[in-house]
Amino acid sequence: MNFAFKCKFCGKPGVVTGDDAGLEIIKPEKWIPNICCNRCGDYMVRKRKNQTAIFNLCRSLETSRFNLRGEKLNDMENRVRERLVDATKALCSIVCNYYRTTTVWDQEFPAMLMDKPDKAGVVIGVYIRSVAKEAKKPFQPLTHETQALEL
Repeated sequence: MNFAFKCKFCGKPGVVTGDDAGLEIIKPEKWIPNICCNRCGDYMVRKRKNQTAIFNLCRSLETSRFNLRGEKLNDMENRVRERLVDATKALCSIVCNYYRTTTVWDQEFPAMLMDKPDKAGVVIGVYIRSVAKEAKKPFQPLTHETQALEL
């Protein structure tokens, strides 16, 4: 038995196939509206894992700032900063690959997380929305005038 669906995230059409007995048991009419394509599903899983890692780093930073002082705090902040740089680079790569844009990472991304670790969700959300917005802009090829301006 086959069921047609549209991806919950990108709207791409697809087909789910399975045996009749198995599909009758799981009631596909309930889960078909929530199904997504493999590309979107893989993106969501990888993004969620990376976001969880960033949230955990920010939480440990907040805890260490509350509990530690002096040299121990500086060591902890340096270790968290290094890991945040790696985690934010990975997140930028995941998001930009999904939206098929060039990877855009700035040193301010982990710096914002270090300054306000309690606002990690907001910082990450703004980044993802800005990449998505840029990806939806229509492509504008270079003209002779814009090429002359760039030189």
